[in-house]
Amino acid sequence: MGGRPSRPIQYEPGHWVHEEGVDDCISEEEDDEQKELRWVSDHWGHEGSHIRGELLEWQGFRKFQRQMRRKPASLYKVQQRINEYWKKKQIKKELRPKLHVDPDQQSKVEEWKEFYWYQHRGLRWHDEDVKKRERRKEEWLQKFDAAPSDPKESGEKWLHGEWQDREGIVKRSDRLIGAAQNFRKSLMDRLDWIEGQLSVIALECWKSDQVSEDSFLPAISAKRRAFKITSRQGLVEEKTSLCQKREATAKPSCEIESLEDEGKERAASEATKSYR
Repeated sequence: MGGRPSRPIQYEPGHWVHEEGVDDCISEEEDDEQKELRWVSDHWGHEGSHIRGELLEWQGFRKFQRQMRRKPASLYKVQQRINEYWKKKQIKKELRPKLHVDPDQQSKVEEWKEFYWYQHRGLRWHDEDVKKRERRKEEWLQKFDAAPSDPKESGEKWLHGEWQDREGIVKRSDRLIGAAQNFRKSLMDRLDWIEGQLSVIALECWKSDQVSEDSFLPAISAKRRAFKITSRQGLVEEKTSLCQKREATAKPSCEIESLEDEGKERAASEATKSYR
């Protein structure tokens, strides 16, 4: 859900062990090896359905987000209902989501809070389902007490087109009520897990911000260093080119010496003439 599986994949399926009333549907013609293969196959089928169910759950939440925001004006009313629900159920204020018109602009923490509220909406349905099955149990027992008894005095009564006893009705009703309570308990466990993940997500977001800042500052200093190096290289190259030009235009030392000798001779001749 949101890239966060509620539990890791169980790679070890274990070994098949016969349980009374559970493996009665397995054919007696199957040997232990075939039963072991069936056990492994059922294990991976359960793991796959668990992962697929969480994926569909998150996709349903994302779809619910888009549908709820089709009319931005109604988003304010939804936020009011959330505030009232939080106050009625006395839920922690730090878990209350703050809806944004564009869900993609929300932070990961706010998105996870909204997902918490999305899951919390199903709690009312589970509560009503448990109460409905409890009322159905009472209705069945009342109908059983009012139904005609078996003439054989076996304790059974004719109810819903078949002979039934009171103990069977109680067991069947308790089994249905227990199934509804288990569904509610699984939802409560999921809500507790989502609440626990909020602190983890907040820490991850904080670390991500720190990493982005730390990576941003070295990038600036690296650019400055690169600029200094390139500018320094440019100065070196410019000085080198000037030296090369000077060397190219400079005359050899032998020519310079010959010019100096010629200059000396001219100066001596001019001095002799002036003396005469």
